[in-house]
Amino acid sequence: TQLFDGMDTDRDGVVTFSELLRVIYPYATEAEMNKFLNWVKEAEPEPEKEPNLTPEQEEELRAIFGLYDKDRSGSLTVKELQEALKMCGMEAGEIEAIFEANDKEGDG
Repeated sequence: TQLFDGMDTDRDGVVTFSELLRVIYPYATEAEMNKFLNWVKEAEPEPEKEPNLTPEQEEELRAIFGLYDKDRSGSLTVKELQEALKMCGMEAGEIEAIFEANDKEGDG
């Protein structure tokens, strides 16, 4: 993962073509980089768009979120999230694996 982290300069969890080029050609000029990028411009993924939810869908999502936000803080604590995942049928081991894979700061 150290190699991946070194290439993922914007820390978004994805190594883009331009980030890979910077590793392969660290001394390339800006003009050369632009030329390389223009060769494959269409291949770069577009950023994901926010879903367009209807007011009814938003209300439904808030209601579902409220079922798990036991302390009504407006956010889920680790314990609340674990309980929500259990209620959705996940096993303790699966929940632990999700936290281990996504807890980048190591603070639970």
